[in-house]
Amino acid sequence: MSVVLIFFWGCNTPNLPEQNAEQNTEQEQVVCQGDIHITTQLELDAISNCTHIEGNLIVRDNSELETLEALSSLRHVSEGIYLFSNTQLKDIDGLQGLVEIGGAFQADENHRLTNVDGLQNVRTMGGDLHIHWNDAITSLSGISNLEHVGGSVEMLELESIASLPFTQLRSIGGNLQVDDNRLLEDIDGLQRLSEIGEDIIFTSNRALSRCLIENFVERFSNSTTLSNNGSCE
Repeated sequence: MSVVLIFFWGCNTPNLPEQNAEQNTEQEQVVCQGDIHITTQLELDAISNCTHIEGNLIVRDNSELETLEALSSLRHVSEGIYLFSNTQLKDIDGLQGLVEIGGAFQADENHRLTNVDGLQNVRTMGGDLHIHWNDAITSLSGISNLEHVGGSVEMLELESIASLPFTQLRSIGGNLQVDDNRLLEDIDGLQRLSEIGEDIIFTSNRALSRCLIENFVERFSNSTTLSNNGSCE
């Protein structure tokens, strides 16, 4: 892993979460250049002082990491964040300082991950939001402050979620795809959504009322795929 560190003092300090707004704005910025691939705790610790990543952050195939606490200084990622097959990862709370993701956020097959609360201060995401095959996630409330997704939103095979709390989400640039979430029964969190760039897909969400889905898609003129969802009872 090769990381170039660039230090800035007292210039264009990134906006911090409201609870930190009174802290001294004269602070060090550390820009780490290029894509960063993390497969061990040592590699994660090596970028613990980065406030900005100019590239992608990829954390994958890791059997050590339980948290991302080493990333508590991180504020901006210019491209995407990808979390793939990290078998011990329980939370991403270390990302709570993050306010901007220029590209995608994707979390696949992190089977002990229980929430995405680390994204609670992110308002916009330039690329896709994909959360796939994370069996232990029980809540998506960590993305309830998200307002705009430039790419597609995919929620696939999240076995333990009952709702989609996208309460501030207003626009999606690509598809909205919600598939095979067996306990999902509530999509009221999508009420502020007014723009979807491409298709709307709801399939095999067996606890989710078909009538709720039909009432939701009536607000849009997009192409839809609706199948194997719950009854209207």
